[in-house]
Amino acid sequence: MPAKLTISTKDIVLMGIGAAMYAIFGSATFFIPVGGVSLRPAIAIVTFFGAMYGPIVGFVVGALGNLLLDFTWGSFWWNWDVGVGIIGLLPGIWWYLRNGEISTSKDLAMVVILGVIGCFVGLFFAGLIDIAMGIPFEIVIYAWVIPAAVTDAIFVAILTPIFIQAVNSAKPKLLEESE
Repeated sequence: MPAKLTISTKDIVLMGIGAAMYAIFGSATFFIPVGGVSLRPAIAIVTFFGAMYGPIVGFVVGALGNLLLDFTWGSFWWNWDVGVGIIGLLPGIWWYLRNGEISTSKDLAMVVILGVIGCFVGLFFAGLIDIAMGIPFEIVIYAWVIPAAVTDAIFVAILTPIFIQAVNSAKPKLLEESE
C-alpha cells in the first residue's frame, strides 16, 4: 500500500530545513561555473529529501531552496525553481510506492534512476520556458540545460545514496538513544 500524501507539521519543518540546507550549501559552490550555470553538488540534498520524506517534501525543498538561492544571489528564475522542485519530486515517487521505506539496494537504485531522470525532466522544463520567453534555443539547451542536468545527475547518482545510507545506518542508534 502506498504511503499517504499528506502534509504534517514534521513535513513543514523538514521542508524548511531542507530548503535552507540547499540554499546554504548551494551558495558555497554558486560561483563555480559549469557552462552558463553553476556547479551544484547540493542538488543531492533535494533528491535525498524527496527520497526519504516524499514527493511533496522533495518538491518544496527543491523549489523553495532554489528560490532562496536565487534571492541570495540577486536573481529570480521561477521556472528553474519549479525545475529543481521536479528534481526532488521524482525520487519521492519511489518513497510513495514503497510506503515511505527506502532501505534496500533496489530502493537506492530506483531513487538514483528517478533522481537522474528528474534532473533532465526538471531542467528541460525550465529550459523550455526560457525558450518560450524568447531566449535563444542554443544558449538555453547547450549552455544552461545540458551542463546543469549532466552535472546534477552525477552528484545525484553519487551523493544521494550516500546520504540515505548514512541516515539509515544512524536510525537504530537514534532510536536507542530516545528510549
